[in-house]
Amino acid sequence: YVTADLRHHRVSDHLADGGCALLDVAHWASEWPWCPQVAEALPAAVAAVAGVDAATVDITVSRIPTDPWTMHVRSV
Repeated sequence: YVTADLRHHRVSDHLADGGCALLDVAHWASEWPWCPQVAEALPAAVAAVAGVDAATVDITVSRIPTDPWTMHVRSV
């Protein structure tokens, strides 16, 4: 099971009870890989709901990593 929201005690209990393997990854790392596919499908979906031409729907996928584990500000 891959997620970005594991909690220590719940995981310990889950594993002690014989639960499946767990993999905890950062939010951006787990969510970003599927964003380009969604961006391709989204214009048609929005157009169908809004009653507009899909060509008029602009979608931008940010490539800026936003995980706190990879972002930092240099100390002075």
